[in-house]
Amino acid sequence: MEEKYTAEQMEEQYVFVSYSHEDKERVEQIIRALSRVACRIWYDEKISPGNHWNEEIALKLAGARAVLWFVSRSSVCSEYVADELSFAKNRKIAIYPVCLEDATLPIGLELLLGRVQRSVNIEGCDPISARKKIVSLLPNEVFFACDTPFYMSKQNLFYFENTSCPFPEGSYFDGDEDGSFEICVRNDYTGEVKRLYRFRARPIYESDFRITQVKPYSDRFFTETDEIVLFNVTFTFICRYPASLPDFDLMVTYLIKDINADEPSLSAVYWKAIRVNGEEESADEKTNAFINGVIEDIVRVR
Repeated sequence: MEEKYTAEQMEEQYVFVSYSHEDKERVEQIIRALSRVACRIWYDEKISPGNHWNEEIALKLAGARAVLWFVSRSSVCSEYVADELSFAKNRKIAIYPVCLEDATLPIGLELLLGRVQRSVNIEGCDPISARKKIVSLLPNEVFFACDTPFYMSKQNLFYFENTSCPFPEGSYFDGDEDGSFEICVRNDYTGEVKRLYRFRARPIYESDFRITQVKPYSDRFFTETDEIVLFNVTFTFICRYPASLPDFDLMVTYLIKDINADEPSLSAVYWKAIRVNGEEESADEKTNAFINGVIEDIVRVR
């Protein structure tokens, strides 16, 4: 089961989702895709209409960092959506429209949102491509992502370094970037830097990766160390050419052992791939074999 980031689980800033329940299936696909890159989200899936429905919605909306409004022919006619947007506007909460389909705004909404400058159109996009557009809209504060350096022990500082660089001018991929990153450790006493891990994406993929959780952990089975650190890295792979290769997300949990030693060790201990359609497996054996090959490249620490 995927971990879901909600306002109840997180005290940090989150995004409130405003949508028509007629669009629920499509919206929930995108919410699941956003949760895989650690976006903190609240939406009204668990609230039963009743005497306290408005109060609970208002409370969650008042605490939101931003509102993600899924625009459709249904949502522009929804009184509930109009009330949520009006409340957010009055509270000076940023509103980010995401167009599911072409829809004409009623004049009242057009006036209300006249100053909204940033929006995206995801009509016809798969969940991963839609997510990429939405992530570009949202403020960084609504993501449960870790800054770098991401952990400091008594002796060592561990950090994640994005080493992406543009492809050479005039090359086949001119204008794109070759995605890669390194996980390094720096000795706080000597200043010596060592690379624990390096990943370099295949050029045919546009890649994105981020650290989403870091957790120190004590375990009696690791008796040779006083502490280990677990952290997650989320990978997104989008093929640069439509329908050529599968788009997918990959979540990998890494473990750092001997965190205060001169030679800390890093290993991958868990991973899960999610296909563009939200499935963990594809009916296509060749697709599964290809994705498994990418996973083997990633979890083979070097």
